[in-house]
Amino acid sequence: MKNISNLKYSLLTTFFAVFCLSVATAQVGIGTSTPDDSAILEVVSENNNTGVLLPRLTTAQRDAISSPAAGLFIFNTDLEEYQMNLGTPGTPNWGKIKSTVNSRPRSVKYSYNTSTPSPDYNAFLVAVPFFVTLEWNDDTALFTRDSDIDLTVNEDGKYKINLNIELQNSTATGTFNSLYFEITINGVFIGISSSSLLFDTNGTNDNPNTSVNYSDILDLNAGDTIRVLVSSDSGDAGALNLSGTNLSNIFLEKVE
Repeated sequence: MKNISNLKYSLLTTFFAVFCLSVATAQVGIGTSTPDDSAILEVVSENNNTGVLLPRLTTAQRDAISSPAAGLFIFNTDLEEYQMNLGTPGTPNWGKIKSTVNSRPRSVKYSYNTSTPSPDYNAFLVAVPFFVTLEWNDDTALFTRDSDIDLTVNEDGKYKINLNIELQNSTATGTFNSLYFEITINGVFIGISSSSLLFDTNGTNDNPNTSVNYSDILDLNAGDTIRVLVSSDSGDAGALNLSGTNLSNIFLEKVE
């Protein structure tokens, strides 16, 4: 009798172990008893009118996660975007999961308006008042106008920049040579471009205008302030000013 009891106990233990193992390795279905063979977890909305909510965290709460696993997935309530850890537990790198919502335009465009007096650019490093007239701003939380010459971005990321400067020489009697503009971030020079176009005036203003165009991708941090400055290397005594409303403009778009 003792041996039979031991046998029953052994069979029961074996059955329980096998049952637990099968449960531990089986697929799981929520709302369905037949989860897809390719899924370890399948969730089905009973009436097709509900969804799945992932953990919703602020940026501070996300950054407080201890050793987040690679591939960890959350919804960032500060930035209103899904994010995944594309890095390692020791060095997290939270990347945005692109979606229809997150692919909306996030750009801004400003232009110069002659209602604001133009500086004389026949000088060294004179700031351009690009940010006078707002053409559009798709995300007012992302771009902040500080003044006619300064714009601040409020998120880390890569930004596409396009700018056009049109200048007019209305009083000089000779020609201007190369024109230069430089971009500064927080007062630090990060880019330079030049135009070798000549002002063919000779006192008659036959061709008094020229323009400079520039396009680039900038890697910026939250709080960075952008300013553009222009110089001329001419010794001509004439004035060199921005010409016309909307002819000088600047465009920025967050691309990553």
